[in-house]
Amino acid sequence: MTYELKHGKALVIIGPQGCGKSKLAREIAGAHGVFIEIDAADMRSPLMLGAVLAQQPDVLIIDNAQRVSDHLEALIANEYVLCQRRGRKSITVKTPRIIICGLNLDVDAHSSRFDVVAI
Repeated sequence: MTYELKHGKALVIIGPQGCGKSKLAREIAGAHGVFIEIDAADMRSPLMLGAVLAQQPDVLIIDNAQRVSDHLEALIANEYVLCQRRGRKSITVKTPRIIICGLNLDVDAHSSRFDVVAI
């Protein structure tokens, strides 16, 4: 599958456990450059997220997502993000393109921020 990831829009891949969501996400992300995978639970920690984003990946894969939070929507919508880092000065980096994987995410498929693919 080929897919052009765009800034300001997230690819959301939904499907049952073990169906290949993460594998598909890695294949798409790899075609766009360096990617990092994080668990959705790590999104709750600004320091954890900041450490990941400070590495400036081209694509961020968020796995095991159960919902799209306001914080995640803001991350998708903004071209740049301020990264908080433990014991270090915060830095501003370009927001990576985003792929979200989950079992059954409650996202507005009609939103201009999401492309939803069910597998």
